[in-house]
Amino acid sequence: MKATIAQRGAPEGVGWETTLRCNMRCRNCGSSAGSARCDELSTADALDLCGQMIRMKIPRVILTGGETLLRRDWRVLLDALLEGGTNVGLLTNGWTLTQKLLAELASYNNSQFYLSVSLDGVPEDHDRIRALPGSFTRAFEGAQYLRDQGVPIAVITTVSHANIEGMEALRERIFRELQPYCWQIQIANAFGRAAENDDCRVTPVEYARTVCFVSESRRLSKGTKTTV
Repeated sequence: MKATIAQRGAPEGVGWETTLRCNMRCRNCGSSAGSARCDELSTADALDLCGQMIRMKIPRVILTGGETLLRRDWRVLLDALLEGGTNVGLLTNGWTLTQKLLAELASYNNSQFYLSVSLDGVPEDHDRIRALPGSFTRAFEGAQYLRDQGVPIAVITTVSHANIEGMEALRERIFRELQPYCWQIQIANAFGRAAENDDCRVTPVEYARTVCFVSESRRLSKGTKTTV
């Protein structure tokens, strides 16, 4: 009989791609997200997985996609994990952060929950990479609102040829206006749509520049942990 997750050793954290469904068609998306898979977990199966992770005492689970907030049962899964004592992060592209949804997310401000938002460059670079005008502003302002409501905010940025020239300006805005507790910087890999768009990858020189940028950002940050 195949062993369940609960019968194996517990990892320090889990990144759970809850769906491939997405409301964006980002040019740098390694998953080529768009439509949901035909065999994605039902609510019952997803709750069973939550239970296995809780029994394993996995300290941290990050809900990713696609866009987890497009699952009708995202609150059910989030609540189950939080009630089981798990720290839960939710990664969003920010386009779903309407007033109604922001109010729902703000209600988790006294729990072990944090929101991670993707910001892939200054507004013009981000919107071009995300192929959706106005997406930077909605994500940034939504994150600001939730931070002001007491929800911890993290930022994830994928560096590529398409946005590297604006990284210093982005850092200035993130550190000055958003002040997240964490900024994760990652380099685009040649998977999914990124493999189809040459400007969504980096050259060896740009890779070295990114390493130096991360090091510099760690020195400049005040209260924001910069990670890779």
